[in-house]
Amino acid sequence: MNKEKIKKDLLDSFQFEKAQEIMEILDWKLVLPTGYKIPDMDELREFVSRLVDDFLKDDRLSFISSGGFRVEKTSLANDEDYDTIRLVFEAMKSYSDL
Repeated sequence: MNKEKIKKDLLDSFQFEKAQEIMEILDWKLVLPTGYKIPDMDELREFVSRLVDDFLKDDRLSFISSGGFRVEKTSLANDEDYDTIRLVFEAMKSYSDL
């Protein structure tokens, strides 16, 4: 697994502008080195980049999340072999116990 290529692919394909726009609409703030605030584009890219780095440096993780962003290994074939890593911005989610 070429971790630099995975990181580049994830960050290059992610729609940061849309995520940042949603954060502004919802007044969605993050704890950043510059304070608790809605991140500007550079801060958002740095926040997500660090999350991807943290995920990729520990091969035991199946996911990591922070501030509504999630990096996860997924399997397309419903087995234990992961074949995809994806970056997700989760603005809303709901669960129900069966």
